[in-house]
Amino acid sequence: MDDYGKYNPEIQDDVSLKDILKVVKDYFVELVKGWMFYLIIPAIFAAYFFYQAYTEPIYYPASVTFQVAQESAGGGAGGISSIIAAFGGSRKTEGNLEKILQLFSSRRIINNTLFYKTQINGKTDFLANHIVDFYGLDELIDPFRGTVGWIEQIENLESFKFKGPVDSTSTSEEFIMNYVLYSHLTGNTNLDIKAMIGSQVDEKSNIMRISMSTIHEDLTLESVKVLYNQLSSYYIDNAIEKTKKIKEIAQYKKDSISVELAIAERKLAEFEDGHRNLVWVRGELEKQKLQRKARILEVMYTEVVRQLEMSDFDMRRRTPYVSFIDMPVKPITPIVQSKSDALIKGLILGFFLTTFFLIGRKVIKDALNEE
Repeated sequence: MDDYGKYNPEIQDDVSLKDILKVVKDYFVELVKGWMFYLIIPAIFAAYFFYQAYTEPIYYPASVTFQVAQESAGGGAGGISSIIAAFGGSRKTEGNLEKILQLFSSRRIINNTLFYKTQINGKTDFLANHIVDFYGLDELIDPFRGTVGWIEQIENLESFKFKGPVDSTSTSEEFIMNYVLYSHLTGNTNLDIKAMIGSQVDEKSNIMRISMSTIHEDLTLESVKVLYNQLSSYYIDNAIEKTKKIKEIAQYKKDSISVELAIAERKLAEFEDGHRNLVWVRGELEKQKLQRKARILEVMYTEVVRQLEMSDFDMRRRTPYVSFIDMPVKPITPIVQSKSDALIKGLILGFFLTTFFLIGRKVIKDALNEE
């Protein structure tokens, strides 16, 4: 190239464009030469994703939508007894609604759900045993293999069945299996276990939703209903626990005073019957003593009855009302992974990976040739 061309920008741009086109052409030829890879690699990925979709279990999801409403309990209520004032209440209750939904994933609620007897396919048993029957022992413990040593205690069992709720008298196998089921219901990210249960809350309407997803339609329906019932029962009991204890104390005092009053009135009646025609000072003093005791007990009895009525009213006022808005029914629309989508996904992924592979191979080949 002469000095004119060396310092002429237009000629320099021409040369650069030619170089770029040559490089593009070389890479295009390389991709064309590797047409066999475009048949093999995408086919492998498409077959893999198709197999995954084909073997993926069919899941049946269902949810219960409900609302918790409560009369205003006034100041100093404490606990969760004043969580909700009314439907569409103040935004102050939004954080507490989240706490309500967090209750349902607690061990207490989950255990109450697992060991509630229900009928599925004509068989009445603990819900925990139904889950083991439908999923299979081997499938449930598979995520734990190779990660924890204690899973070996139940790894070789041919079958398993809970005899009752897990407590201090349960066997080690029952404790382990209870933990396995709890992990499947609530999920375990470390073991890549997807949760069967879920929850949502609408902060604008204060409407809550709990959901369940299993591989069997009847198992899903019964599980989500039992879970909802256990959650609502526990929440109501917890909300009125303080006022319930106050009422129980008032009831105990009422019963005790009632007995004492009956005894005092009987003694006074017996005294008057035995000394009806006698007038003496000591007798009159004894009569006044019995009358005074009876009057005191009557006043105490009236007061404790008033306290009992007040505590009963207060407990009813603080008792939240949990009402379902939407309860799932058959048939449930299952979640099925699309096989055609899996094929397309595999082909697209295989195409791009093949392209990257051929381009990378070309870059490495050119670099080696230059050296």
